[in-house]
Amino acid sequence: MECSHSIIRSLVFGLSFPFLFDTAMGEDNVSSSSPELWISASKLPQKTYDGPMFMNQAADELNSEASKTANGPIGSVPLLDSIFPDEQRYGSDWIQLISGEWLRGSIKNMQDNQLDFDSDKLGEKTFDLADIIYIRSSRYFEVLRSDRTVASGTIEMDRHSVYITSGESKTMFPRSELDAFNHGGTREIDHWSGSLAFGLQSRSGNTSSLDWNAGLTIKRRSANTRFEIDYTSNYSESEHDETANNQTGSLLLDTFVSHRSFIRFPGCEYLRDPFQNIANRVTVGAGYGYYLIKQPHWEWNVATGPAYQWTEFDSVQAGEKSSEGSAAFFIQTSMVVDLTSDLTWSLNYTGQLTKSDVGGNIHHLDSTIAVDITRQLTLNVTANWDRTSKPQPDSNGEIPKPDDFRLTVSLGIQF
Repeated sequence: MECSHSIIRSLVFGLSFPFLFDTAMGEDNVSSSSPELWISASKLPQKTYDGPMFMNQAADELNSEASKTANGPIGSVPLLDSIFPDEQRYGSDWIQLISGEWLRGSIKNMQDNQLDFDSDKLGEKTFDLADIIYIRSSRYFEVLRSDRTVASGTIEMDRHSVYITSGESKTMFPRSELDAFNHGGTREIDHWSGSLAFGLQSRSGNTSSLDWNAGLTIKRRSANTRFEIDYTSNYSESEHDETANNQTGSLLLDTFVSHRSFIRFPGCEYLRDPFQNIANRVTVGAGYGYYLIKQPHWEWNVATGPAYQWTEFDSVQAGEKSSEGSAAFFIQTSMVVDLTSDLTWSLNYTGQLTKSDVGGNIHHLDSTIAVDITRQLTLNVTANWDRTSKPQPDSNGEIPKPDDFRLTVSLGIQF
């Protein structure tokens, strides 16, 4: 008798499984009133059933999962709890695609309905949010809603809702209101990242020369703000005579007022270059910025606004001012393109319009190709162009050349 019941249950399940499988594989075929069919069918391929009782075990689990989900939203059911062992569930982020496949790894961020995901086996991948039916994170994220409010916590998302959990606090809102999320834990240090680069070239023999360059970038990102500090130093000497010695720095704080628009205040730049007769030059400004392109592998923004520039000259002729200040107007653009998974191109340009007493029109451009050697180590090749249209003469009456070009190679460490 028991054997006949087993055979009957196996036949019933075998006849119904193709319908359930088709339901799980097609988003358009899934009814929101029958989430139990999608959940159970999508779970079945993930488990291993041993022995001749496979169909009976699968049918039991199908009925069990259907009873769990019939009276509640999909997101209220801990789907992963019965699919994977504890050592695989915890400490990783999980996503499920509309194909029913589960991926384990680290969620990087989600912007423009594109989710960046890093898997040890597959590498970095980008998925359309529409192709993802379930998300569970093990880490804290800052989640931005369409009304610009921010919630922080772990994320669980199903087809209809987003659930944010932070300790005992739980927040739920419709999936349609999800705008973006970035990784950000409860500790302040989780918002910070940076890179350090250094390059060195030395020659001796018939001629001796030394060239070195160093760069430091520090960033803080949250759902609504972006803070960046950049510093670069270049030094060269030939036959023990100094031929280049300059330092540049910048600081900016952008506050997003919409998905693509931001207010920049402040925006600061610093330059020291005695070979351009500039002992110190400081520019402070504020403005409005907009992302022309904002995609996971291609970002391009522009910003513009008023500024004030103060310049201290390295040397001046008798009777001339040693420093000068002037109102200015700036335009800045920045582009980052992921050419491949291991190759990134970045372009930054800043133009400043000032009076001729402090340099006239001033331009700075740098273009960098970064090759990922490892996750933390990169090889950087950078080309720089600086132009001061009206360079000021030094104490000897010599006028510096308006244009400077540099090509540097360095190794960078991400942290």
